[in-house]
Amino acid sequence: MSTIGAREDAGRRCLRTAFQGAVAAALVAAAGAVAATVVPGETVDTAVLAATAATAALTAGAAYVQRRAEAAVEYRRARREEEL
Repeated sequence: MSTIGAREDAGRRCLRTAFQGAVAAALVAAAGAVAATVVPGETVDTAVLAATAATAALTAGAAYVQRRAEAAVEYRRARREEEL
């Protein structure tokens, strides 16, 4: 795969992972809202929601970096094989 193709693939994976993380954060928020309804006096903990959102964002970033690194390794292997 060319580095441009890998860049586009990494971007798609990053967006997909970010979307998955956003869905997970929304589920945590929904669970918090349900817990607040079930247990009167409890509120949704915004620190927990912020940590969940940050985790989702970092996961998306890590997916992007990993895909770019994999592409670089694949490219170098292909060049070595061509030299032989």
